[in-house]
Amino acid sequence: MIRIQLLIGALLVLLLVYMISMIRKEKIDLRYALPWIVICLIIGVIDLCPWTLERLAGLFGMHVPSNMVFLVAIVLLSHRVFLLTASVSRLSGKNTRLAQEIALLKEALEESGSHDECND
Repeated sequence: MIRIQLLIGALLVLLLVYMISMIRKEKIDLRYALPWIVICLIIGVIDLCPWTLERLAGLFGMHVPSNMVFLVAIVLLSHRVFLLTASVSRLSGKNTRLAQEIALLKEALEESGSHDECND
């Protein structure tokens, strides 16, 4: 049991270091990395104190602690998918408005170019 806890702890530390370096290099935005950092910290607490998972599962009436892990994972991932869907929807609206503004600017530019040719 100790070996797997050490392995999980080492992997969590490596993942956290990797995410922090990605944030520092500005390859990922903090608001997208923050939920993953929080998840890593939660897994770290469970890794250090496995009895917390058993107590939480007991509080929610679950007899098997692994079911608690699956429930929490499903809830967190569903929340993340919802937030990403909202973000994609917002960006799609901005993209549409931007395309419309570009089309209007092109039309205005073409009209001003044709007026200049008429005045010559």
